[in-house]
Amino acid sequence: MKLMNIIEDDGQDQNLPQDQNQPVDPQIETYNEITEPILEFIKESGWRINQFQHSDGIFELSYHQRLTPEQYKTDDWGAIHIGVYFKPNIDNPIIPLNIVSEPYKLFLNQLLNAVPKLEKGGIARVEFNRIKIKVTDVHVKLGSALYGMYELIGTPLFNQKVRGVALPLGDMIIDGPEGITNELIFDETEIPKFDPNFKRVHDRIIKRVTTIVRAYQKGKWKGHTYDIGQVGYRHHGTVLLMSKYSEPVVKDGIIQPFTKAHLQLPSAIIDGYSRWSDKEQYPLSDDEYKEFGNYMNKIFAKFNITYN
Repeated sequence: MKLMNIIEDDGQDQNLPQDQNQPVDPQIETYNEITEPILEFIKESGWRINQFQHSDGIFELSYHQRLTPEQYKTDDWGAIHIGVYFKPNIDNPIIPLNIVSEPYKLFLNQLLNAVPKLEKGGIARVEFNRIKIKVTDVHVKLGSALYGMYELIGTPLFNQKVRGVALPLGDMIIDGPEGITNELIFDETEIPKFDPNFKRVHDRIIKRVTTIVRAYQKGKWKGHTYDIGQVGYRHHGTVLLMSKYSEPVVKDGIIQPFTKAHLQLPSAIIDGYSRWSDKEQYPLSDDEYKEFGNYMNKIFAKFNITYN
């Protein structure tokens, strides 16, 4: 990704050929030298899920750049944001104490492997430190259950370990990430444990929801036939188990299994037509489709299930 070259306004005609203008500010040249390969890395790897194996499960990281080229003269060039999903091993689910610190290391190793010149190019620490690296969202996904980290550890600790942290890129590259991220490792008393019956409860709920969806998959509504699809392996639909908000997620240090199911289904097939691939033939307007969704929600609400 090429950044704009910012030229100092010296009062000269900016329509003159570039070689007749003042030279480019050296600071914007430094900005481009550092940020262009980083932005290219984010462009190549940020759109996909970057998976890393961990002894307790799998990290899935996503990267987003929030750099601000107009601030090239300041000490704050913006930040690279890291989104974190951790998927524990469902047979023995454990949330690792380094769930926040490890993504910083994984990101830095991946970045330096892709752009080794950042480490060997002789760029000063102070220049690199204008860019901050920040873990912004941390989720734990166990089977179909999705937990926000703030739900598991509470907002004050989440603010201390996640939201309030932004690490200087230069310090991480030159000193290594270990020392600077050590204080982000949790104590054992700060991370709750999963209910020992989690898998049994989880599997029972998923089986129940799958059976109910299959029972109401097809039908008629206002003279139209519909097919909302199915959930599960080999199908496009999935079930997400989430908090009811009215109930605590953690009780006495134990993470409670979720019982509130949210369906994630593709748009319903109406009269044999897809809302996306058969737009011209699709028989429902947007308002009618919303009304149909409300109708299905009322059906599934009786079973403590949210439809889309």
